[in-house]
Amino acid sequence: MKGSFPYAINADSAYKNGYTVNQNGQNIEKRKLYTASLAASYRIPFATLQSITGFTNLDDTYEDYDNDLSPYEVYGYDLPLNNQKTVTQEFRIVTADERPLQLTGGIFGFTDLKKADNRSFTGSDAAAFGIDEMAPYTNVTNSTKKVYGLSGYANLTYMFAERWKLTGGVRYDYESRRLNISNTFVKEPNASEASPEQQLKGHNHSLSPRLSLSYAAAKDVLVYASYARGFRAGGFNQFTTTDYLTYDPEYSDNVELGAKTEWLDHLLRANVNLFYTNWKDQQQALIVPDFYIANIGRLVNQGAELELSLLPVKGLEVNYNLGLFHSEYKKLVLTDYNTGENMDARGNGQVFAPALTSSLSFTYRYHLPGNKAHLFIVPEWKYLSKQYLNFYNDLEQSPFSLFNLSGGLGYKAIELGVWVKNLADKQYIPYAYMPSPAASALVLLSAPRTYGLTLRTRF
Repeated sequence: MKGSFPYAINADSAYKNGYTVNQNGQNIEKRKLYTASLAASYRIPFATLQSITGFTNLDDTYEDYDNDLSPYEVYGYDLPLNNQKTVTQEFRIVTADERPLQLTGGIFGFTDLKKADNRSFTGSDAAAFGIDEMAPYTNVTNSTKKVYGLSGYANLTYMFAERWKLTGGVRYDYESRRLNISNTFVKEPNASEASPEQQLKGHNHSLSPRLSLSYAAAKDVLVYASYARGFRAGGFNQFTTTDYLTYDPEYSDNVELGAKTEWLDHLLRANVNLFYTNWKDQQQALIVPDFYIANIGRLVNQGAELELSLLPVKGLEVNYNLGLFHSEYKKLVLTDYNTGENMDARGNGQVFAPALTSSLSFTYRYHLPGNKAHLFIVPEWKYLSKQYLNFYNDLEQSPFSLFNLSGGLGYKAIELGVWVKNLADKQYIPYAYMPSPAASALVLLSAPRTYGLTLRTRF
């Protein structure tokens, strides 16, 4: 794949210059992905035994990448070696559904090997512009990372009364990792300066419980409550040239209350839920003083969701979704770009998380005589309220609506559709580089009104 990602250096530049890029890198990415899997199952009188084996080999190299998004020689990088091999194995047991006590359990293991050669360039124009007087030079980082993991899990579901169901589960995870990394500073015509290779070792383990209780209040009414603890292992920063080589695990406590219902002889489906998440030691990518992952803080999320689906007349389906969301960092440490010191940013909100989301769609299908062919049309509306686009919360996307439209003709198993996305040609920022303040946050401008054709078939 060759070509520039249409990033702009900040939001003002994105809106001013529209869909124009002006870069001097070829931006070549070559990706080769090979996957294989093998699954086997064996039935015994009271359960099914399963084995699932997987293998993945990924080569993902980059050449002549322009990091400064300009026609000048400021920042760039190559990644001539970036290979990852992963092997997974899972053994699982699932008991028969008709038993009052049901079990799903198993063990899961994996090995992951990743080798990388990362070359970051600081070009001659960095010195000319007063950004870095040492330029031009190159930092070369060679690394090999090996990760091994093993986990065991068990979930028990018990129907302790006619309408009551209790599910309890636990998962234990263990992960061991090792990183060999070396850095070389290259500034021609001087001799290269190589730092001694470092070898880092680390491991994490965690016990993650989950518990849920459900009650069938009526034939088509189910209410439930659940708790689950989430875990993501720590790791190594494989491409950094700084001392920030490791980061710690992150954890989350998740609580949900909800109801799933159907009414009017299954013509109306209404689901609602409330949720609360306490996200501790959150892992996020940062860029100062280098590109690396760090544990930046503790985030609390809470909200509610509503889902409605109605079949008012034959051939017509109406879907409506509403989301209410509130988030707040109880702890957040960022870098003050003016002083270079740490700053306390507690009270900021989560990125890309509008307080209000809403969507409405109509799907109408008209079957032609003979019932072999049909026409369809799907208008859709989406609304997103204000959202923050970076951790500093000084870059915002104001509320906006999107309109999409699709329609077409189907015949037996074949369907041909035409569609228009962003019908009103609304400009907005769907993505920004979260760790940067507004003045220097790389952003993407939304795609303009887009037309297309889709041909699909079912086998």
